[in-house]
Amino acid sequence: MCVFGKGVLFQLEDDQLYLWAGGPPTPVGLEIQDTLEEFPNVVAACHVARQQAVALALQSDDGTDGCIVIWDQQSGQWFRDDVGAVTSLCEHDGKLAYIQDGVVYLEDDDYGTGAAVPITVQTGNVAKTGAAGASGFQRALLVGVFQGNCTAELRIKYQNESTFSSLGIRTLNTAAGFAAGSPFELEWNPTRDDGSRYELELEVTGTTGTKLAWLNALEVHYDVDDGPTRIGDARRR
Repeated sequence: MCVFGKGVLFQLEDDQLYLWAGGPPTPVGLEIQDTLEEFPNVVAACHVARQQAVALALQSDDGTDGCIVIWDQQSGQWFRDDVGAVTSLCEHDGKLAYIQDGVVYLEDDDYGTGAAVPITVQTGNVAKTGAAGASGFQRALLVGVFQGNCTAELRIKYQNESTFSSLGIRTLNTAAGFAAGSPFELEWNPTRDDGSRYELELEVTGTTGTKLAWLNALEVHYDVDDGPTRIGDARRR
């Protein structure tokens, strides 16, 4: 179906996608199984070398609807673009081009025109006391770079709890003096310091526009840790 640096991406009769690189084929489409059931027919495929991605045009059995799914070679993640039924794909100047209803469309360099997709990050079950004897959850820091108006909420779940509790919502927007490319550091303090283990859940949600933020690190600091050198107060919330 599509030959590129990592091997051959193809579809078998069971509607599954596989990657063959000289050994036994490896399933790579399990994450988009629902999409493949909705649009089972792969009508076009293209390797976009500059983006290190493989794009597939999927269609319904009657050919009236469809979408484009893109597999990122580096992360192994799939992305879906609901553009409708597409008949052809190709790479042009490092971008994805496709034909729909006889019209050629070229991928845009800028962000999309829809709403920003929320980002949710969840840690594993973390022990509060480590090998170095660190104890006493003091604060959590989110370090990143502002790209668009958004909010960040950090939630915590202790070992004896079944649901997450909010530690607060922080707002990042241009009204507060942020501009695209501005570094930021957000801080949360736990409401309690009992229990030996906990989990954290971070959700970043857009408020306007199509951009959120680049997330560089989510750090947890204990009483024995003085923490990193903080950036200026104007960029801390």
